[in-house]
Amino acid sequence: MRRFVHQISTEKCYDFVTWILTLHVRYDKMKKDSNPIEVKIVDKNEFRTKIEQMLELKKNKLYDEAFVIAEELNWEKVKNSSVLCAVSEIYEQCGEYEKSRDILFMAYERSPESKKIIYRLGTLALKLGEFKEASDCYEEFVNVAPKDPNRFVLKYKCFYGIMSVANSINF
Repeated sequence: MRRFVHQISTEKCYDFVTWILTLHVRYDKMKKDSNPIEVKIVDKNEFRTKIEQMLELKKNKLYDEAFVIAEELNWEKVKNSSVLCAVSEIYEQCGEYEKSRDILFMAYERSPESKKIIYRLGTLALKLGEFKEASDCYEEFVNVAPKDPNRFVLKYKCFYGIMSVANSINF
């Protein structure tokens, strides 16, 4: 009986070892065939330099070149909401409305009382066709800046966007 148990465990060990070797060979082949993903780590000084370059390009209205720099950087760690607004504007000028809105949401988290950010979130929502979000931004804008004349502009844009969609539907 003991010998039989020993034979089974030896067979299981052999199968296990062959399975491990097969996985190792497959992993080596996969490692050779695939292109490694290159992650570029940017130090603090280089990050500042790239932001300055990007802002200078934006100032000169070279949005495509600024867009290339903006794509290289990780914006989640940036605390300055004005820089995030500038990046959002670059994305918006290049037609990347989703990315622009995501960056603006980051800026909104850092300064939720900024009427400029709320206004831009509303206009971006309209460009994306999200009228409920745009009307929410309008209400938030009115709460933050009740005497700002831009509330009428945002209200008109919301109304115009909704009416243009309503007119395009055939009843």
